[in-house]
Amino acid sequence: MIRYGVLVALILLSGCGSMPEKVKISGCLFPNSTDMAPEWVCDSDYDGLTLAAVGASIKMAEGPSVMRATAAQAARIKLANTITLQLQQVLQDSSDLTVDAMLFAQLFDGLITAETMIGSRIYTSRSAPDGGFYLLLGFEEQALRGMLGHVIFRSMQQKVELWSISEDEDAQRALNEQLVQQFMNMLK
Repeated sequence: MIRYGVLVALILLSGCGSMPEKVKISGCLFPNSTDMAPEWVCDSDYDGLTLAAVGASIKMAEGPSVMRATAAQAARIKLANTITLQLQQVLQDSSDLTVDAMLFAQLFDGLITAETMIGSRIYTSRSAPDGGFYLLLGFEEQALRGMLGHVIFRSMQQKVELWSISEDEDAQRALNEQLVQQFMNMLK
């Protein structure tokens, strides 16, 4: 029993002695590299963009155009996920509506996807030292407002019974504008 305790103590002590010291590096580095990367690669503030995401692609034999398309798709998926989560939060916080996760899924089924990120665009891109590819894709405020308004309006048209609002287009338009504004306020 004593041998077992000594063995455990030695293992723990040797493990502590071999732990590398954390080195604090300022700035942004490309993943798996010591090379500096532009700040946008590290998901910092995106000047002039209301909502943005970084997409990445590994080096591919198919070439830069396929890598660019892959990185753009990855960024669009991130944007769609962010918009879905934020819009769900807006609807949950709204005093006019009671929306749980299941109802949200019914309301927006197939409406917020990488393919519906209309108005998003690539703002900059960069090759990485390892041959990978990074790009910044995002929305300026007006484009994001337009995309959100379109998605909410389509949901209202397709699922009017779930929205618990009249079929009056003015009432739908007012609620749509209110929800878009609440979404935009959440981003600030």
